[in-house]
Amino acid sequence: MIAYAKQRLVYSSIKVLFTELSFVVYYGSIGYERLWAELKTIIQSLVISFVIHLIYIVGTVGVGYIKTRNYKPDIDNKWDNIETLQNEVSFGMVGSPLFFLFTFIGVALICAIIIISYRMFIG
Repeated sequence: MIAYAKQRLVYSSIKVLFTELSFVVYYGSIGYERLWAELKTIIQSLVISFVIHLIYIVGTVGVGYIKTRNYKPDIDNKWDNIETLQNEVSFGMVGSPLFFLFTFIGVALICAIIIISYRMFIG
């Protein structure tokens, strides 16, 4: 049992050492600064994507609210129409939640590309 624990400890130590070495090899001597710059870009693109989606959702709800408040039904002229009158009204629509997930990720990627290209050319 003790031999197994020692072997496990050595394996864990080697795994951590290998992870640290691969991190240093990939990111170089200024690894943590480069990693933070990449994480900052990812966080900025996710925040921008969230704000864009929030503006879209609030705008859609706002337009629907304004249309509902300003709607004036014309019932008298509807009776003259030959079409069948509906007795039930459906509000809104049901969409796939994956659509918003994919658009969120797509907009975040586009924002990341814009941020990276801005930093390369301007800053």
